[in-house]
Amino acid sequence: MFCVKKNGKKYCVNKVPKMSGEDIVRIQMEAMKKNYRSSGIRSAYRYASPENRMNTGPFFEFRNMVLGNTYHHLLNCKSFIIKNKKYSKNNLNFRCLVEVQSNKDNKFYIYEFKLSRQFDYMNNMPLFDEHTGFDLKLYWRTNSVILKGEKTFENFNNITKNVLGRPIKICSASPMTGYFRDGICNTDETDSGTHVVCAKMTKKFLEYTKKKGNNLSTPNPQYNFPGLKPGDKWCLCALRWKQAVDGKVAPMLDLDATHKKALDYVNMDMLEKNKLL
Repeated sequence: MFCVKKNGKKYCVNKVPKMSGEDIVRIQMEAMKKNYRSSGIRSAYRYASPENRMNTGPFFEFRNMVLGNTYHHLLNCKSFIIKNKKYSKNNLNFRCLVEVQSNKDNKFYIYEFKLSRQFDYMNNMPLFDEHTGFDLKLYWRTNSVILKGEKTFENFNNITKNVLGRPIKICSASPMTGYFRDGICNTDETDSGTHVVCAKMTKKFLEYTKKKGNNLSTPNPQYNFPGLKPGDKWCLCALRWKQAVDGKVAPMLDLDATHKKALDYVNMDMLEKNKLL
């Protein structure tokens, strides 16, 4: 029997899980290193937690996210090293850094993996995973992978940060947003609209921006655009969002997923007044 404690309550399964948190990360990384026709991406998706899959969407959206600029260094990488491994005191969470040498530019990138033991703690029973058909009996699964930045001899360079000064988080993978369609409000010199603000759509804003000539409600397959509905998160142009503030129809923002570049266009006070709670 194997047991853990959470919030003072004991949870047990009949057998000790065979794989550690590090084992799961290694399985995912080995598969992505040998990725062929999305085989490695499928393996990464298989070992993602059910909550992770719910947030990123079905496999084709998860695949598009991994193929994007943020995560493509993981695919067919030249090498990887798992380091800075840390388990929580209650043995329910695991985190580590993975140093990857990209086959795209030969540079080294650092990713942070966060995992947790999967279990239906509310009902004190194994958590059924609909994707694999398995009962998760305190098995480790990956909750998130975040690009920390490029490794240099002195520090991590080119870290993509949000307006709070922390590593930026995914805005939305379902629908897949971002200038690079990688789920993140990233930008570069080719992004003339500066799509750096992660906003949660409302009916009022969608009607407003349509009247302004930017129809975000209607799908446009030519540009891989699904069409948005209230409740969807999307990376908006910073100036268009500021216009919406002036028009009193601005959607609320996810500041964890809003790129620091937004501060070139709006001040922090305005962002704070319009943040999601």
